[in-house]
Amino acid sequence: MIAIAVIIYASVAGVRLHAISFDLFFTIICISLSLIGVGFLIAMSFERWWQLGRKQTLPLFFTVNLKNLGIALVIALPYTSSLVVFTIVTYYIIQQLIASLIADTLKGDSIASTPS
Repeated sequence: MIAIAVIIYASVAGVRLHAISFDLFFTIICISLSLIGVGFLIAMSFERWWQLGRKQTLPLFFTVNLKNLGIALVIALPYTSSLVVFTIVTYYIIQQLIASLIADTLKGDSIASTPS
């Protein structure tokens, strides 16, 4: 958790957040959630097409959706506007929150606790 906070702070410390309107922020959140929803649909389609169990579908969902966006930040910082950095960090936060919600939901479930 501390590492995530340090990465977020380091990446947005120089970003002028006052220039980003609420409408734009809301749009970025909606697009981020839509991307994660597409990943969910992909994982569920593979589950249906190849008769996968949930033990295979959940790792597929996480693989499709969870991205390490550190390289995107390194590339975006020197060449682009503050909006790009803000968008990358916002998507990173949303994907981590959704993944932790899913992991916490499955914590006591037999899917999460059953060894492969």
